[in-house]
Amino acid sequence: MEIKTGYLYHIKDEYFDVVNDENLMQNHERGKKRPPYFTVKEGNILWFIPISSIVDKKTDKYGFCNTIIIEKIFSEDCAILL
Repeated sequence: MEIKTGYLYHIKDEYFDVVNDENLMQNHERGKKRPPYFTVKEGNILWFIPISSIVDKKTDKYGFCNTIIIEKIFSEDCAILL
């Protein structure tokens, strides 16, 4: 499979089973599924950025947010977490 920058991807559960890192976003945590990931290429590194439906938590807590970009994805407001 060729992975391209600028696309959304779902990472298979098997990857997280093999890596077995408790710091990675867990699937089915508190009834939620792992989010899709947006890809960005920087040099030879392909970054996978989680896309979340959590929109207001940071602005509610701090009054502003400079680490989340809000975009429409599949007609739904989603937060791109940087």
